[in-house]
Amino acid sequence: EQQYMINDVIRVGDIAGQVERITLRMTVLRDLEGRVHFIPHGQINTVTNMTHGWSRAVFEVGIAYKEEVDRVIDVLHDLGRDLR
Repeated sequence: EQQYMINDVIRVGDIAGQVERITLRMTVLRDLEGRVHFIPHGQINTVTNMTHGWSRAVFEVGIAYKEEVDRVIDVLHDLGRDLR
């Protein structure tokens, strides 16, 4: 039924992650912390596919305490515009 494919980001119950592998018996997800979850197909009731038509990226940016907050925000906005 093509509900999800390899590399899609899905949520199954409380577990969300990128689909790494689909076998006859299970789906393998990797979450944002790098943990691997093996989900038997018999335990999957509802799947939310978060990949279709929407995406986001999460960045951790270290900023020195001495930096001006307004300047940092401006630089991040400029970077965001450049990445689009």
